[in-house]
Amino acid sequence: NLEALLGTEIRSLRTDTKGVMKEIEGGATKTEQAIGGLCKDFESLHASLESVKKHSEETVTNLQTCLQIEIAKISKQYNTKQLEKMEQQIRTFVTKQFNSSLKSWTMENSDQLK
Repeated sequence: NLEALLGTEIRSLRTDTKGVMKEIEGGATKTEQAIGGLCKDFESLHASLESVKKHSEETVTNLQTCLQIEIAKISKQYNTKQLEKMEQQIRTFVTKQFNSSLKSWTMENSDQLK
């Protein structure tokens, strides 16, 4: 009678163990899938950031080119020292605006960057 009871308990433990193992395997599969999804999301975000960086650099270059053209147009009206001072002020302004915009964008998207 004791042997039959022990046999039943052992079979029950084996069944429970198999069930736990299936749950662990299922959890591992889901974890692997989630990590794969996160990797894809990170790669996509990285590509987006690279695109933003490239576009930002192109924008700054274009702004600087436009500023240089405008400065050349008005250079006849100002002496060289005034022109250099104005150009430096404009460059400083553009750089501050760009950095501010980039900082704002980064703060707005900080959750995605983590």
